[in-house]
Amino acid sequence: MFICDLRVMALVDRLLRTSSSDSGPCETVKFVFVDTDAAFKARMASRLADLLRLCRNLRGFSWINHSQHYEDNSYRDEEVIDQIPGHIQFFGWSGRVSYANLSTFLCDSSASLRIVHIAKIQHDWAFPIQLPTATFPYLTDLRVDQSYDPLKWLSGWSTPLLCNLYLSHLSIDRGDRVLERTLSSVARTLRYLRFGHGLNVNAPLLSKILHACPHLQEFYYHLVHTIGQQSPWSSNLTHSSLKVITLVWYISCTWTYSDLRNYFRNISKTTFPLVDMIEVKPVTYGGSGEEYMNISLRRLSDDFSSAEIIVTPANNSPL
Repeated sequence: MFICDLRVMALVDRLLRTSSSDSGPCETVKFVFVDTDAAFKARMASRLADLLRLCRNLRGFSWINHSQHYEDNSYRDEEVIDQIPGHIQFFGWSGRVSYANLSTFLCDSSASLRIVHIAKIQHDWAFPIQLPTATFPYLTDLRVDQSYDPLKWLSGWSTPLLCNLYLSHLSIDRGDRVLERTLSSVARTLRYLRFGHGLNVNAPLLSKILHACPHLQEFYYHLVHTIGQQSPWSSNLTHSSLKVITLVWYISCTWTYSDLRNYFRNISKTTFPLVDMIEVKPVTYGGSGEEYMNISLRRLSDDFSSAEIIVTPANNSPL
């Protein structure tokens, strides 16, 4: 069920009228996706909470709130999250909500969750700094985006099957050491590691990541400084399973294709035997705003110092 306007809420009203605490059509609802703003949320939150209370077989729930103000009926968000069944497998939440309410829900649902996407969560200063500990035995995919200190979410979690991790907008003041300690608890199972904004991938950090993640297949990261800075891909790095490297590069300087080849020159057939292609997604700023392109570096010899450059236009923003 996709809920995005009041017409769909009319269907929700009919479901509520024909359902009871014992049985009814609500029991057939497996997934609920909500796309809302402040005005719509104010009118539908309580009815949505009633619906969720009756969806005893719900497997997945997604909530996207486009409101920019935490104070704007934030209690209604919490009214919704308190009624989500604790046995769901797929959970997505993008919007302002109490740190305490969300973390409590996640820990209470930890036994069944498999995929979790969290975005735009703000810090609740009244909530204890240390989040509750929990074991997520089936969690395979975790994305924490545009949220206060996403490392905090992992610090007390046991995730023995986690293979796909995306973190963005890391707090710079926490430093790389906190990231290293956090990754050490999940690194052995990771296959896909993606970093968004807010993290400088330098040589020491990259070395620790590659050493800690023996099964890593894909590494994705952002670069916001000049391409001329020292490359993190130093000559002593090696990894036998890494296949895909993707760099989102925010350009603020003049550059050439030779700069890209030089940046990745230490990646060779010997040190990274499965890396034959590297994807670079430059983001430039023109008169119409951000402009995107895709650049592929195809290895032609032992390393990328003489890589073939393949350029294609890109219509969509990189992740």
